[in-house]
Amino acid sequence: AGMGSSAMGATKFRNRIKPLNLGITVTNTSVDNVPADADVVVCQYILQDRAVKSAPQARLVAIGNFLQDPNLDTFYAELEGRANGTSASAPAVEPEVKESEGSPARIQGSISRL
Repeated sequence: AGMGSSAMGATKFRNRIKPLNLGITVTNTSVDNVPADADVVVCQYILQDRAVKSAPQARLVAIGNFLQDPNLDTFYAELEGRANGTSASAPAVEPEVKESEGSPARIQGSISRL
């Protein structure tokens, strides 16, 4: 996977959270150039060390597939709970590590304290 899958994943997640009206901005960027104001970085497992180095302030959501992944679903459930006024987080899902690369989706907004 390359930049295309991460860009599609960012668009899909942006559209998925839009109805929640949380004021969250979802963008796609290089793992080595995550902006300092990013609250959350979604990236593939193989890139997580680079993402932490690039954005140490951000929460990391590591995934195997930008288009469909249980960790992304868990993160969405947290956002959905926030939108509905509940703070209960969905249970963590132990991911399967995939050996593929791509750029992280950078998610910013008032979500860093989930």
